[in-house]
Amino acid sequence: MHLLFYFLFIFIYINHAETRCIDRDRRALLQFKKGLVDDYALIKSWRNTNKTKDCCKWRGVGCSNDTGQVIKLDLHVDFNASVGQFFGLSGQIDSSLLSLNSLTYLDLSGNSFTRNLSSLQTLDLATTSVVIKNTDWLSRLSSLKYLNLSYIDLSESVGLLNNAITLPSLVELQLESCSLPNNTAKSFNRTMIINSSVSFAVVNINSNDLPNSMIYPWLFNFSSSLTYIDLSNNKLLGIIPEAFGTFKNLQTLDLTNNGLEGGIPSSFQNLSNIQELFLTGNNLNQDLPSLFHNLSGPGPERSLIVLDLSYNQLSGSLPDFTTFTSLKELYLEQNQLNGSFPEKFEKISNLSILDLADNRINGFLPDLYVFASLWELYFERNLLNGTLAEKLEPLSMLESLGASSNSFEGTIFETHVSNLSRLTYLDLSFNSLALEIDSDWSATFQLETISLSSCKLGSSFPGWLRTQTNFSVLDISNTGIIDSVPSWFWESLIPGIRYLNLSSNQIHGLIPDFIFGNQPIIDMSSNNFSGNLPLFPLDTITLKLNDNMLSGPISSLCNLTGLIRLDLSNNKLSGELPDCWNSLNILAILNLEDNGFTGKIPDSIGALEGIDMMSMRGNNLTGNLPSS
Repeated sequence: MHLLFYFLFIFIYINHAETRCIDRDRRALLQFKKGLVDDYALIKSWRNTNKTKDCCKWRGVGCSNDTGQVIKLDLHVDFNASVGQFFGLSGQIDSSLLSLNSLTYLDLSGNSFTRNLSSLQTLDLATTSVVIKNTDWLSRLSSLKYLNLSYIDLSESVGLLNNAITLPSLVELQLESCSLPNNTAKSFNRTMIINSSVSFAVVNINSNDLPNSMIYPWLFNFSSSLTYIDLSNNKLLGIIPEAFGTFKNLQTLDLTNNGLEGGIPSSFQNLSNIQELFLTGNNLNQDLPSLFHNLSGPGPERSLIVLDLSYNQLSGSLPDFTTFTSLKELYLEQNQLNGSFPEKFEKISNLSILDLADNRINGFLPDLYVFASLWELYFERNLLNGTLAEKLEPLSMLESLGASSNSFEGTIFETHVSNLSRLTYLDLSFNSLALEIDSDWSATFQLETISLSSCKLGSSFPGWLRTQTNFSVLDISNTGIIDSVPSWFWESLIPGIRYLNLSSNQIHGLIPDFIFGNQPIIDMSSNNFSGNLPLFPLDTITLKLNDNMLSGPISSLCNLTGLIRLDLSNNKLSGELPDCWNSLNILAILNLEDNGFTGKIPDSIGALEGIDMMSMRGNNLTGNLPSS
């Protein structure tokens, strides 16, 4: 009986092995075969008989060992050197090919297909990891409107752009991050434009590292039908060509992260429908007033909604950008702007986002009543001075305010911020500001980020923080606090706390256990905290408790396996070092100096292979360092 079951198992196993191909893929391949002319019997093995039904064994077909699904189809033309002849297929490609959902490799190169999915309107192979070597068949998709080959390997697809350009119905071409070769537009023929679609509107060649010579000759021969052009993350160098100004229907132009220099050409005044212009991450060095002048045609001033000029080398003062009446988002951060705000703005602005961070803008803030619609306002790390408090009152829509690292002065009372009921992000750090807010004030906002480092908060722990129950970032370092931390504060720390900085105050008392966090960075250094080391979140990545009066052993740290930086120096910690450093093997900075540790240095210290800095001086440790 046992022998019978054994042979039955072997029979089932063999039959299963012989029919690894799944039915759906087999049917798709057989339907695909019907459209092919196989004069040389290249795919004679493609038959649905009992002996040949496993399509995974058919010529040119590869299947997944795990699922049995077809993942490879290689039917490229064969060359027989002995007779000096090519052997290939002809006929047409049936749409059943698109039913092979797991296909990751497709090679039909060199064949002669007379009709090729002529009724197909949408072809989307994005993110499928298909490798396509020959794209001549594309030119025969006469009804194709939408083509998306993004995130697949087209590194050997010479002529792809030329083949796409001849499609008479094409509306949208998506080729993002598909490793287009530098000769992708090889043998470009201007006469091809005659046959191209008059409705071609969207082209995305983002992230292909293509130079000017491979893009511009191809792109600038299109009619004005284009409404969306994305050439970001390529290798476009030199000045921006005037020819971009000929795309009068253009609504979005993205040239982000290239090597462009100079400024915006005056032809951009002709872009009467432009809504979004992205030029971030280039080397533009035009002065900002001239740049805005070259955009100041009646079209752009009326239509432009988003302008991103961040991370360039633009200089000069801020122009009156309120003349762009539809502008909602203006990004100018990380440039070299070195002037001031205009004395007066001409119009009430519709801006919702204004980012001026990381420049050298000087002088006073203007009255911000013209920007009452702002949701986000950033001007941190500039040279602005004067008062800030009363400038905030009109900004009732504001959700984010970044004003750190300037020279603002004066006092902010609750009346100045009570109108900011939508505020969730507040950064006033590194100014000469004082906050005088009653401890029992019930804030109208719920902040997620609170950064007040180096502001003057008074000697008492700020009681108004009791109303803030959503923050994941809190920095009140160096704010003059001489107090203990109230119990309600520790109890209010949310499980998602990411950054907590109470350093450089004179805070005293015990630190209780708090074990929840989201890979937090914790800095309570340079205070007067005492008592034993508490428990911290297991996923803590930075823990700085140096320059306090903490005592006792540190064995509780053994569970913090995600620590990258640990500084416990200049405390009163004692006992032997725990022998668990192999569980902290990603630690890069370890500072235990000036404590009372005794005993031998444990061998597991040698497991810290990524350590950049280690200091244990000023203790009573004995023995040798491990040889590792």
